[in-house]
Amino acid sequence: MIKYPEEGSSILVADQELSELKKKKRLWFLPHNSVWQAKKPDPRVVFDCAVKSCGMSLNDQLMSRPDNTTSSLVLL
Repeated sequence: MIKYPEEGSSILVADQELSELKKKKRLWFLPHNSVWQAKKPDPRVVFDCAVKSCGMSLNDQLMSRPDNTTSSLVLL
């Protein structure tokens, strides 16, 4: 988890700013856990974007695109 702030993927939020975000209800958490593989020394972080909060998830908010795969029935 240390690499995320170093590479700019996340930032540390000050306590005062955090409490202001809570008051404005503009605070979201992205649940995550670690997955260990026997052949690798370090864990891999897995984010769960399907978890819903107040009826919405990150997956719900992302733009979806049309399905561009051809149906196997059409090919037959």
